[in-house]
Amino acid sequence: MLIFVSCQCTVVYAFQNEPTGFRGMEWGAPIEAQEGLILVDRAADRAMYRRTSDELRIGEAELQRIQYMFYKGRFAAVIIRTSGATNKAALILAFKTQFGNSMQANRYIDDHIWSGKIATLGVMCGVGNLCSALLTSAALETEQEAARRAAAERGKADF
Repeated sequence: MLIFVSCQCTVVYAFQNEPTGFRGMEWGAPIEAQEGLILVDRAADRAMYRRTSDELRIGEAELQRIQYMFYKGRFAAVIIRTSGATNKAALILAFKTQFGNSMQANRYIDDHIWSGKIATLGVMCGVGNLCSALLTSAALETEQEAARRAAAERGKADF
C-alpha cells in the first residue's frame, strides 16, 4: 500500500544545512539518472523506491527502511522509518544536530518540523515509539499541491 504524507507548512523560515536532496540524490533529479533503485509501489504520478546500497542508519539510529518518492519521474521526497525508544531518541537528535532546532507545537509530543525555501522536513513519532521522518522538496510539494487542488476542482462536477 502506498501512503502519501503531505507536510504543508505556511510558515517558512531558514534552518541550518537545508538539504538540496538526500544521500547524493538532488531534489528534482530524474529517475532515469538513478542506479540501484527497486520499485516498491506506484500510484498515479507517484512511485516509491528503495535503494539497494542504502545503509539503514542515521547517526546512532537504526532504520527499518528508507523509501524514495518520485513525482512525475523526479525525486521529490524521502520517507524514513524507525522504531524503539533508543532509535527514536537517536533519530531526533541526529535531525536536530544536522538541521538545528525544530518547530514543535507541543513540547511533550515528538512531532518536529523544519520548513525552508528548498525543503520541508518532519520527524513524527507516535505511540510505541514508531517514527517516520519525511524530507520533501518544497518546489515539488508545491507542484503536487497545485495538482491536488486542480483535481479537487474537477471533482466538484461529481456532486
